[in-house]
Amino acid sequence: QYTDSFGNPVVVSLTNQLRASGGDPRQSGDSIRVQAPRSLRALTRSVTREDFEINGLRVPGLARALMLTRNEQPTIPENQGQLVVVPAGGGTASGALKAAVVTMIEGSYPPTLTFVWEVTDPVYRLIDVVAFVTLNRGVAPAVADATIRADLTAAFEVLSDGDAEARRNAGEPVLADFGYTLEGVVAMSDVFNVVRDASGVRKIGDGPTDFLLNGERSDVELEPNEFAQLGTVQLFNTE
Repeated sequence: QYTDSFGNPVVVSLTNQLRASGGDPRQSGDSIRVQAPRSLRALTRSVTREDFEINGLRVPGLARALMLTRNEQPTIPENQGQLVVVPAGGGTASGALKAAVVTMIEGSYPPTLTFVWEVTDPVYRLIDVVAFVTLNRGVAPAVADATIRADLTAAFEVLSDGDAEARRNAGEPVLADFGYTLEGVVAMSDVFNVVRDASGVRKIGDGPTDFLLNGERSDVELEPNEFAQLGTVQLFNTE
């Protein structure tokens, strides 16, 4: 409670004449559950691989970050590292965004003086899909084609860790992934399930060339710095 110079009570109030603007979208509950424990593990320094990834992702506009050292990629010299970053929406990070990552880490969460590191772009690995499908009765091929392509596009969408975790918890596929997971493979079965489960699809052919990823009926192995991206999609109606 406030008083004036004579000791009389004074009520202080403030009215905002304009609506709030700017700022970032509200963080989802799933994102908080993923990011909060990580933020507690990376406090004031960047020492481990995970520290660099966590602290790099503090910069708005980044969706994914992956620190590679000699342990993950033998071509990297000893006591050096490459922080591979994927901006929101995919593509390559701008020079300003990369500089912001360096400023964030070096300024607020500095590494050891002897560790040399840089921010780099991922190598996007295109995943081409060929599928021979049989449609449910009455389903127009053009409609099924559009649905399958849309579902594949969604499965390869660039997502933050929190959004990826939410999608996995909902039973939806996440095919473009690296960072904390570092799985290094696009499983043929996962892509197969996306096509098979698309609305209007009755089944996928079981012949040796009826479903292919990059021309092979097998998983696609990724290098540590590679990030999967949907390439060409060829769909054939078997009826």
